[in-house]
Amino acid sequence: MGCCASKKPAALGEDGSTPEERLERRRSTIQKLGTVVNPRVEADDDQLAKLGLALNDELEEGKPLTDEEEAKLRDEIVAKLEDPTVMESFDETSRVRIFRGMITNNNGTDEENVKEAIETYGTVGKWLREHPSILSEKLPKEELLNGVMNARVGGVDFQGHLVWCEQLGDIAGVVKKGLTVDEAKVLRMKTLEAIRAAQIRACETRGPRRYKNVYVCTVHKSNCRGASPPLLNHDLHAIDATPARWRGVVVYCRSFQPARPLCTRRTG
Repeated sequence: MGCCASKKPAALGEDGSTPEERLERRRSTIQKLGTVVNPRVEADDDQLAKLGLALNDELEEGKPLTDEEEAKLRDEIVAKLEDPTVMESFDETSRVRIFRGMITNNNGTDEENVKEAIETYGTVGKWLREHPSILSEKLPKEELLNGVMNARVGGVDFQGHLVWCEQLGDIAGVVKKGLTVDEAKVLRMKTLEAIRAAQIRACETRGPRRYKNVYVCTVHKSNCRGASPPLLNHDLHAIDATPARWRGVVVYCRSFQPARPLCTRRTG
């Protein structure tokens, strides 16, 4: 991955500076001020600068909402929720993440974005309130689906994003055993809540805050090629039940057999 990334143009600053130049200037300032630094993040910044990528303190994820953004969230979104108290169900990372995804970085019109944000905060907040102990609950058919998804966490990248992967197995077989789309949605929500919790924990030990993550999907052991179109469609809906709460994931799909349908999986 580093080899490919190094071929991309450097993440130039507003003044045209490269990441290496900005890192050198920042360290010069830190040395003069005697500021305490995080050695792990500093080591990662060295690698990011060599790759020409944005440094850790330059990512939007690590920054709080501005006063203007907070006002918009309060007056145009929360005030219009059917039940504004659902906002109490969100941790700070998720509260900021949804705003940035629905408002700051959304390509729709302002009216469309606000409408989508209201729906997202309302729907996700209600779900979180109804499932406060989802991570400790034992769900029906959980072992059945998890056994073919094979989710694994692989640490974090140089920018602090959690890296996790899934190696899909006999998806069609799971459906044949009676797993419904609604059951799969709840199970996938639990998986994604676990990933969110793992990301927050990683940020608490490493810093700074991150809400995006890298998802790697390996499909070469799956059996979707032999599945009938109706069954395959059922499979895709079952495993891709990802709500707007987790949008923005960087997805890498790996396949040794071309034309695999699951390679087109995407996040909203």
